[in-house]
Parts: sequence; structure tokens; C-alpha cells
Amino acid sequence: MSDWRASVQAFPRERTWLLPSLHAVQHDLRWIPAEALADVAAHLRVPLSEAYGVATKTFAIDRPHHHLNMIGVRAEVAGTGLSRPLLEAVATMSRDDTGSCGVSLTTELAKNVTLYEHFGYRVVGHARVAPDLETWGMFLET
Repeated sequence: MSDWRASVQAFPRERTWLLPSLHAVQHDLRWIPAEALADVAAHLRVPLSEAYGVATKTFAIDRPHHHLNMIGVRAEVAGTGLSRPLLEAVATMSRDDTGSCGVSLTTELAKNVTLYEHFGYRVVGHARVAPDLETWGMFLET
């Protein structure tokens, strides 16, 4: 049995240990693969959907908002200011929508975190989703 499996098995088989057991897996592996998520759910006798929800909760914004799914500029024009009008347009859409409290987005590039922070976004979640892939959840209050 690998370290992460031993960590999971050490927790009592009670729902209240879901988040601590997920943290233990994340600590051991530096991410939570699907197999580990399923093992945690089975060990604690909780639905896999509940385990997934808890594992991804750090990225959730619990109020109505806009989500920027994808944005980008061609590499040859990166750094020329083209992101400003795109990001400002999305922020304006959110401000004009009385039902929206802001804009969320995710990025998988560490260098983009600084760019989005420059425009007022703050990091609301950070996770390693694979050994060589990290993601940051960000939010702009409008």
C-alpha cells in the first residue's frame, strides 16, 4: 500500500473526515488523482460526487457572477496591451449586470496570475491537478 493509501486508511470511516483525508492525499501526492478521490469516497462511504465537490470547493464563488472561460492573444503580440481592452470589456459587462458580483476565471500559467492581479483579480484557489499542471482560480469583485 502506498503512502497516500495508508494516509486515507488511517482516517475514521466518517463523513466528517472528508476534507482532512483529501488534504492528506494532496500532501502525499501533491495533487488528487481520480483514483485517490474514488478511494477516499469509498473509504468514508460518501458519494463520489460529494468528494469531488469538496475537493473543488476552493474555486467556487457562491454568488452570481460572470465567468471568463478563455482568453488569449497570439504570442507575437503578447505584452503589447491587448489583454487590457478584453479584460476591461468583461469587467464592464459584470458591472452593468445588476445580478453579477464579479468575474471569475482560471489560469494554468503562473505568469498569468500577476497579469490578472494587475487588473484587480485575486487568487481564490490554487491546486495541482496533475504532477506537471497547476491551476489558479481568480476573482474580480465588480
